[in-house]
Amino acid sequence: MGIPENDLHIFLSSPGDGRPHISYDNGLYNYIYAERGVEFFRKTTGSKEELFYWIMSDFIYKVAFQYELENRVENRDGRRVAFNKVLDLMGVISDEWRLRAQKEIDDILAKNQYTDTLKLK
Repeated sequence: MGIPENDLHIFLSSPGDGRPHISYDNGLYNYIYAERGVEFFRKTTGSKEELFYWIMSDFIYKVAFQYELENRVENRDGRRVAFNKVLDLMGVISDEWRLRAQKEIDDILAKNQYTDTLKLK
């Protein structure tokens, strides 16, 4: 999938640098982002499938935006390339995950549409 092997770390305690870690408390999985002892984002679920989706989604978005950077199209919103790559990679895992990612992307674009720029001569 293009995910660098050294990026495939899942921490059970905060590495302290903003990367996520996982905890399990009272039958719930917590996917937590913290930096220097300060928690700034947490998702909680009882579903392993949901947790796996969150983990893979983070990895896949990172790969997709790196792909966009390496394949940038001048005057086009980079998310066009990155979001298509996200959908391709999620589809490799499952059709269900691809559909879920599509809905998330649709929600993002409903709030923040693509902004392509045109050079005027």
